[in-house]
Amino acid sequence: MSGSGNIIELDHVDAGLANLTLTNGYANCQPYYAAGVTIEEKGGTVSNCVIVGCTGTINQDSVGGAYVKAGLLTHCVVTNNTYNGGRKDNPRIAGVALYGGEMRNSLVADNGIGTTSAHETQPSAGGVYVDAARLVNCTVADNFSWNQYDCAGITVTANATVENCHIVRNKNKVTNAVDDLRTAAK
Repeated sequence: MSGSGNIIELDHVDAGLANLTLTNGYANCQPYYAAGVTIEEKGGTVSNCVIVGCTGTINQDSVGGAYVKAGLLTHCVVTNNTYNGGRKDNPRIAGVALYGGEMRNSLVADNGIGTTSAHETQPSAGGVYVDAARLVNCTVADNFSWNQYDCAGITVTANATVENCHIVRNKNKVTNAVDDLRTAAK
């Protein structure tokens, strides 16, 4: 599936999406959505999907790849998604935003945050942002940030769980330093 806006949204506990490639989504006008797939508060399951080449932009909490508020994202590949923009008052997330629910047995790789112009006030992530959610048995690798204030890999809040994950080679392109994991107050 390909689109020039948000590609797909699930919002029912029994809703499901499986075995698809979601590509070229663009989140520009709706707050709290992903360019690829959004799982809303009532949940749903996305499994065995590839989410690739999607772009989140400067509007409120838009995300490049996937935005999970409840439900499950499992056995998926989230890759080559971006967040581009200059707002400093909202998180910038290129790969996956987990604000509830769970992501497991998945790969998040080669996602990146573009440049921004001001000191950032919200925690962000090139790979995965985890808040009130679980990240289990996932690989988060080779994600990046072009801003020294944004985490390239995973940003985790105090009420989140990251378990048995392989987190490697996430880099801040400004400092050229490995930037795999950061914690954030929430």
